[in-house]
Amino acid sequence: MSPSSSLSDEYGLAVLDVAELSMALDALSPEQHEACFALYHDPHAASRARKRIQRAQENFKQATAGKNFIDAHKIESLVKLHAIYQTNVIRLGDDETSGSGVFPLASRLNHSCVPNLQIHYIPENKKLVAHAVRHINKGEELTINYYTVVWMSRTRRDSVFGHSNFKCVCRACTGSQATASQVRRENMVALEYDLTAFDRPDRYVRDISTPQTPQQALEVGENIIELLKAEGIADQCLQKA
Repeated sequence: MSPSSSLSDEYGLAVLDVAELSMALDALSPEQHEACFALYHDPHAASRARKRIQRAQENFKQATAGKNFIDAHKIESLVKLHAIYQTNVIRLGDDETSGSGVFPLASRLNHSCVPNLQIHYIPENKKLVAHAVRHINKGEELTINYYTVVWMSRTRRDSVFGHSNFKCVCRACTGSQATASQVRRENMVALEYDLTAFDRPDRYVRDISTPQTPQQALEVGENIIELLKAEGIADQCLQKA
């Protein structure tokens, strides 16, 4: 598959926040309902969702003289949907206002810190599109990066992955290149901070490494690009620049 190829063009369950899931559940077609509910969900996520929904139900009943805000038969479906959402959620942009969603195909893709796909959400028609960011060999697993900060350090990745209850085994995290990858990503984090401090001196502390002129800032940017290329994620990052 070439980098210009489009893998997926699919509808999904996209919301701005978890509170919208109840309305989103009612809006699903029978086919969409079946596809979304076929996704795996973490039993612990289901247990947490059930407690939250039951607590909200009790609070609502106390405030409205015994009325239910969710029909009893709908609670189990909503519990499962919350668990599926928490287990398979995909961020739709780089900030919290972009929302997130669950997609029957894309939510089955595994994570890699060096992915071969880049995903884009098109809010106008509520579709998620995935493009190859490099050549993909026949039989190679298709992967995406679950997180918007693609060059996060190993320490940060371990923290995030631990919260998500999985261990990444991509080539940036394991194998002979893991140490070199860690060094490159730590350098990128430091260089990104230098650029941000140059661009926003009112909010960030400047030090001896902070660029002092636009030319120096350009050189820092070029250094980041070289590190991205060495890490194998340049296409993914530069497409978002």
